[in-house]
Amino acid sequence: MKSIFEARDYRSYLNGLVYSPDTKRGYQVQMARAIGCQAAYLSQVLKGKSEFTEDHALKLAQFLTLPPAGTEYLVLLVRQSRASTPALREYLEQRRLEIARDQEEVKSRVNSKSLLADENTLFRYFSSGIPSLIHMATSSERYRTVEALATRFRLAPARVRDILNFLEEIHLVQKKGNGWRYATAPLHFPRESAVNLGHQLGRRQQAMRSIEENDPDDIHFSSVFTVDAETYRELKRDLLDHIENSHQKIHAGGTHEVYGMCLDLFRAV
Repeated sequence: MKSIFEARDYRSYLNGLVYSPDTKRGYQVQMARAIGCQAAYLSQVLKGKSEFTEDHALKLAQFLTLPPAGTEYLVLLVRQSRASTPALREYLEQRRLEIARDQEEVKSRVNSKSLLADENTLFRYFSSGIPSLIHMATSSERYRTVEALATRFRLAPARVRDILNFLEEIHLVQKKGNGWRYATAPLHFPRESAVNLGHQLGRRQQAMRSIEENDPDDIHFSSVFTVDAETYRELKRDLLDHIENSHQKIHAGGTHEVYGMCLDLFRAV
């Protein structure tokens, strides 16, 4: 089943849902009931003989449990289909493309806090992988003291204490007795950020250390291949979906141990 953000009109998307081989019997009736119309009317819409209203689109988005951006996108497709002038259709098309492009960015798929801070704070947090690693580790009861963190990540206690004090200053951890506790969600920044390079290299250095240590519980995979442009875009969408789904599992999971994940898809150079 394709993502809503790949659809260029709402009818093709709905026909794909209703007439998919994986769709259970009675799904079209359930959809009609959810949006408050007769099944016959829904059938007319699917055939292009009637139009949904924006109210229908909103109820349909709720039925499909679309995210906020997906709801906006579906309502936009309905508005575009009902547009009475070419100028309005073109205006709505530009907005559709903007939303679709946004969904190709990792920042649209992760539940993380945007860091609105000065450049010095950004660079100190993201220039290496260590501050963010210690920040995340404090969400586990095992790693809330200087000694535990220094041992776990093979760092000098003085460096760990300095990083914890910095994280406390920007309200990412809280001092509790002799330890520190995780205070807020991990931070994310767009790819155009000046600190992106250092942060990504830091994460991959940690991955290289894992490869060297050859832990059988870890996974490392790399490949070079040739595909057409459309398949490449499909692979990109698959990875973005995986990132979004992984974050949902991570946020719902426990906080026993610290793990890392790096995903790369790129034009080979």
